Amino acid sequence: MKSSAEKKLIAFLIALAVLFLGIAIVTSVHTYEQRLANESFDEVDLYSMHEFSRVNSEKVIQALKNGDSSKLEKNLISEKGVSDVMGFADWSSIDLDRLASMGSGSLSAGADSKGKMDISERWIVETAEGKYVFFIETLTSRWGRKNEGVSAVGVTRFEHFDELDYAWNGEADESSALAGELFWPTNQ
Repeated sequence: MKSSAEKKLIAFLIALAVLFLGIAIVTSVHTYEQRLANESFDEVDLYSMHEFSRVNSEKVIQALKNGDSSKLEKNLISEKGVSDVMGFADWSSIDLDRLASMGSGSLSAGADSKGKMDISERWIVETAEGKYVFFIETLTSRWGRKNEGVSAVGVTRFEHFDELDYAWNGEADESSALAGELFWPTNQ
């Protein structure tokens, strides 16, 4: 008799613990979502944005060097145009020791109404075929606090970049290719 009562008590305590755990999880998720919805920032986190740009650029350049379109697609928010960028040149001969970044920065005046903002970096890249310029744009949210991934990768020959007085910002034209979709023109 005593063991039956003990088993019922243990089962009741386990059920009670599971109930409290469930309530705690639901409450914490609800509280997190409510805080996220109500958060507001008064300035952009530029340090995080520059770091996101650096990390994403390294992944993109390594994927191109390895000829790995699936890794490039994995890093891009939109896979549109990946084959154009992959086929623009033979990227396997990228000289990783001679990469030159022109620095990262945003082409948007500020975050949009949803807290999204771009940060981009132009890279001068040398291959066996010649010199190229990559425009790698990273999209952030929460005013630069969350890395959303690479929104666009543009590539052009250095000669074309020079002809445009260094004013090329990833746009696709007859002398360049673009993978993904540029964010900065829509956030002007």
